Amino acid sequence: MTDTASASPTLLSPEQYLQALSRDGSAMHELLASDPDCLSAAVPSCPGWDVKKLVSHLGRVFCSVREHVARRAQQMVPADEIPFPPEGDAIISWFQESHAKVVEALQGVEPQEPIWSWAGSEHGNGAFYQRRMAHEVLIHRWDLEAALGEPTELPAELALDNVDELLRVVLPFTIANWERQVPQGSMHLHVTGLPLHAADQAVGEWLVAPVGHQESGGSDEAAAGDTGSAEATPPSSHDSYSVSYEHAKGDVAVRGAADVLALFIWERIPLRTLQTEGKAEAFGNSQLAEQWAQLSR
Repeated sequence: MTDTASASPTLLSPEQYLQALSRDGSAMHELLASDPDCLSAAVPSCPGWDVKKLVSHLGRVFCSVREHVARRAQQMVPADEIPFPPEGDAIISWFQESHAKVVEALQGVEPQEPIWSWAGSEHGNGAFYQRRMAHEVLIHRWDLEAALGEPTELPAELALDNVDELLRVVLPFTIANWERQVPQGSMHLHVTGLPLHAADQAVGEWLVAPVGHQESGGSDEAAAGDTGSAEATPPSSHDSYSVSYEHAKGDVAVRGAADVLALFIWERIPLRTLQTEGKAEAFGNSQLAEQWAQLSR
């Protein structure tokens, strides 16, 4: 994969990522502590998982990141050195402690300090983990709230950056290491209601396409009344697909608010449901859009 830091700017500061991590992790703990019996509840947005599995997964991610960051590890910390959760209700307090420790570790690291990363050497630093943890908790906070009641909205700026991180950092790793096939068609994502970036990049617009693919002209978002004015940026090319910030015609285009697109692209809410609820619009091959979203699992 050939993504670069210059081609993958973060939209928020380290302080904002840490604030989000602290806020959303604490919100999860408060919800868990208010009803310990919820551990057996199903988590529909994570098929096959119950709340206990969700908490175990995220708590262990906290432990893993804390170990890598605290050690300033230059290679992967062995899995058997990462603590497992306790049995029973004690997992809730373990989750709280694990969250507090990873927040503390990430507050004490400089963004450019070298640290091993599963995403590759170009992402091997403290900034990667500060950003990644904010987004890991953001999505799983939504999973928990959706399982136990009514989920709160994802903050717009964080959701915007969440989509960007998925497209530019997470999916390249997923495709390369989990034998996922890149959909054979391009997709344009357009977050509605956002201004242009100061550098004339279209913040909130991405075109993702398989390497070597040429658009069929299947989506006609501009015909729906959105002409756009942002200049395209050079695509960030991975082994199998490219990403660029631009207002362009893809084989499918999906439009919606930042939180809506984040939940769609992380396959939390099907595109058809979002369309039915009037939260998203799709132009062109909707099935292709769903195929791109499926890569996030």
